[in-house]
Amino acid sequence: MSVFIRIFFFILTICSFPEAEAQNQIHLISPYTHVKPDESFPIGVWIQLKPGWHTYWKHAGSVGVSPKIHFDLPDGVSLKHLPWPIPKRLSLKTEKNSLYSFIYDNEVLLPFEVTVSQGYSHLELPIRLNMEWAVCKEVCSIKKDSYLLTLTMDNSFKFHSKNQQLFHQIKLNPSSDLLKSEFIRQNQSLILNFKFKNPVECLDVFPKNHEDFTEDPPQVLKAETRSCSFQVKSSSSLLHKVSGLITYKKQDQILSAEFTALERKLFGLALFALFAFLGGLLLNFMPCVLPIIFLKLYNTLELIEKSPKKILWLNITYSAGVIISFWILAFSILAFKSAGQAVGWGFHLQSPLFVTLLALLFTLIGFYLLNLFTLPLPKAVLNVKGEKFFDHFITGVLSTTAASPCTVPFMASAVGFAFSRSYLEIFVIFSFLGLGLSSPYLFISFVPHWFQKLPPPGRKMQLIKSVLAFPLFIVTVWLMYLLSFQLSTRSFFLTLMIFPFIGLYIWSAKSLNRSIVKNIALGLMSLLIAVLIAFQEKRPSLSEKAAEQTLSLSNPSSWKKFSLKQISEDRSRGHNVLVALGAEWCLTCKTNEQVFKNEKIKDFLKSNKVQLYYGDWTNGGREITEFLKSYNSWGVPFYVFYRGKEKTVLLPEILLPAPLLKKLQSALKKSP
Repeated sequence: MSVFIRIFFFILTICSFPEAEAQNQIHLISPYTHVKPDESFPIGVWIQLKPGWHTYWKHAGSVGVSPKIHFDLPDGVSLKHLPWPIPKRLSLKTEKNSLYSFIYDNEVLLPFEVTVSQGYSHLELPIRLNMEWAVCKEVCSIKKDSYLLTLTMDNSFKFHSKNQQLFHQIKLNPSSDLLKSEFIRQNQSLILNFKFKNPVECLDVFPKNHEDFTEDPPQVLKAETRSCSFQVKSSSSLLHKVSGLITYKKQDQILSAEFTALERKLFGLALFALFAFLGGLLLNFMPCVLPIIFLKLYNTLELIEKSPKKILWLNITYSAGVIISFWILAFSILAFKSAGQAVGWGFHLQSPLFVTLLALLFTLIGFYLLNLFTLPLPKAVLNVKGEKFFDHFITGVLSTTAASPCTVPFMASAVGFAFSRSYLEIFVIFSFLGLGLSSPYLFISFVPHWFQKLPPPGRKMQLIKSVLAFPLFIVTVWLMYLLSFQLSTRSFFLTLMIFPFIGLYIWSAKSLNRSIVKNIALGLMSLLIAVLIAFQEKRPSLSEKAAEQTLSLSNPSSWKKFSLKQISEDRSRGHNVLVALGAEWCLTCKTNEQVFKNEKIKDFLKSNKVQLYYGDWTNGGREITEFLKSYNSWGVPFYVFYRGKEKTVLLPEILLPAPLLKKLQSALKKSP
């Protein structure tokens, strides 16, 4: 677009006209007058425009000004952006080309979702809107408005009848029809391909921003009942993914779906399946998996006198436990996402209940290895024709559970590829992740003579078995440390009481001879544990002390808490920005933190005035999850460097001082 055209329209937009002020209005509304805590409900920015006037979508297009919306919310209240109504395409012809804007006219309701935490104790809920927006006719006006919506807290919802009718007219939930989106490059164009679950008629696509593709109308290349393709003009961006909005008709109803399409490359699935296998293989060497490797080693010691065929079948059972667990994790993430939850890789360790049960399980396994505890399971479950298939299967499940918080090279790209594809491709990628993790033991099965080098059964094996219990106890201590960040102080100390009762039960079980008394003791202990867990109270956010700990990667005063708004403001001012995302349960993240304490790294960041932001994902968080998703990443650690608004550089998941410094220096080099 000509620079003069942009200047011309900028001059128009900074003019203010009384007519626009008087005739075009916005209101902050909700379908409810009374709301309840621990529940979500919609609010909306209702824009009323007079005939002939228009305002702009979240991406204004070639010409126009997108609205800037900011909400001031009380503590304990969060807000989620919902998909906006479908915009119209407005064309402006010039002598050399055509310009396009994405607009709304007449009336439009921009929806958002508010969630009030259970601990919110005020009688009223004030929500303040600050909005800067443009309204245009022959000329444009920039308006700045501030509105306050006050709702009453109650035990039940009460409707506002007029506002309720407005919200019924829009679709608040994202469409679930879109199954897959991808694109391929073709000269100066992009071919966008979409697949749907149900029969639809594709209508149009809109870019999310200028970096994705141009605003010119797309050309429909293919239109089938469950798939379609659009040709759009490529922007100057070198990104390997584009985002936007696709509109389509389904049963005479016009709907829309937001999409993020990855570039499809030759041998895509085969290449990422290889990445998944290599990532799974590397997981065997991660600190989070080592205690389970010790447990697998004990199971392996028991195979010394087995025949090669039995060794193979037992290791196949272990592999089955690994692979099935990866399937469950993958489709659990999909299920939670379909329900509107913001989750990603390692989400289960954000649950205090899961962490508590995992710590309890590792403790019992440790006592089992010390011969102080016998698993109270029927012999028929533990043994099939005398072989401990169940032991090996459960070890595979534990291996996946321990490995799932970790992110290693190759794995992040494979997982990102999987979750942007069909269910079949997800199945393939996660199967290869499991194969990679279990491959060393499958390989050993084909070289059984290696087992001859291991110590034979006897006192030496029992000693090794006892030694292997202590890494599991160390993991239990680490899990309880993690739990201290997730629970309130009272709930954390109540949970700690579980472990003395476990010790008391094990002592009594060793001392008592009558089985009925042992069963009563087991029942009482299980009931007590259930009661203590039932009273767990999740911490709504990290404490100030914990926040200080997580922000002290290299210098407590230099790192700021993750905030998309502040990051965007820094980039718009031309500042260099480094964003680091991690979690207390991510041991790779904790190892990487030591790199930021390197003096050369600290001096480089300081001399180049790099703004540092750290996001803690220990307890989850929609803002961080959505940020990860925007880069097609599903877990931590995650690092990205911005050179102002000019350049974005993704950093590797595992950091080393010299390569990191070289990567940052390269990112700051100006193009000739």
